[in-house]
Amino acid sequence: MPTIQRSTLHRGPGNLTYDSLTLFSQEDITAAIEIETWRPKISTHGEGAPRIADARGQITFTPAGRITPEIIAALFPAGFRNPTIGARVFPAADKPLSIHGVDGAKLDFVSAALTKMPSLALSPKGTAFGEAAFTALIGDNKERSAAGSFYTTASAAWSGAFSDAAIIAVPYSGVWGDTAIHTEEGWKIDLEAQIEPIVVDGIGTVDYELTGVTARATCRPVDMTAASLAAALRPEGLNLGASLRQNKNLVITGLAGGLVVTLYDAVMTAAPAVWGATASRAGEVTFEASRKLDGSGTSGTLGAVFEIAIAS
Repeated sequence: MPTIQRSTLHRGPGNLTYDSLTLFSQEDITAAIEIETWRPKISTHGEGAPRIADARGQITFTPAGRITPEIIAALFPAGFRNPTIGARVFPAADKPLSIHGVDGAKLDFVSAALTKMPSLALSPKGTAFGEAAFTALIGDNKERSAAGSFYTTASAAWSGAFSDAAIIAVPYSGVWGDTAIHTEEGWKIDLEAQIEPIVVDGIGTVDYELTGVTARATCRPVDMTAASLAAALRPEGLNLGASLRQNKNLVITGLAGGLVVTLYDAVMTAAPAVWGATASRAGEVTFEASRKLDGSGTSGTLGAVFEIAIAS
């Protein structure tokens, strides 16, 4: 009959530290080392064993709801807010990421960078952050075959002080241009950085480059009429091919300690009207941000796509 020692069962939560910043998660922290493989083929014998072609680490977690300047800077990097197209995602010097379990087990990645910003749910009914992700790669100027070039493991006593008073959940108000918008259930913000891997033959993925950033906000207004929704969408009055830019920022502001999120040059791109016994006239409306594009070459001025700060 099979037997097992309970002491050999490895379980339990933990936290992560990125570049000396400690982050706690609402749910599980998952560290998936993804191996890219290929198989040699022999016509008389079939396929050989898988061979490694590349390796990356994907670390996902949902921040626990603390709002501090350091956490905002880490989860929403300045290079994503006002992107330089073609910029590198990983810093010149490696920034480590460590996952430390309450059982003392540590998994340390040599080089990591944020590659997925968390979505935002701006409402007093819950915490603000959705799932975020870091990507881990081989360390800068390190040989793939060398031990410790990608990760290390260790065991150390865990300690992690946390007070639920640090979790911020506050009411939010939105203004589009000079139009105040009240909502049924708050605002949802989706922020996405588009990135492409930089691969070196014989080494694998060594960095990513930024190809774009999108910012969208959705809500269900309680005080917009069918006429105001149609007017905001502007299905008439413009020639096809005309820009929808109106120089209206969408600013969503929380009470003190919450967030202030600005989507620059936001355009309403979806706004269904609803007739129902228990429904608000406005369905879920969508706003999309656009950056300013002025000038060219060294005289060009590129505006930010979005901004995020802590409300005072």
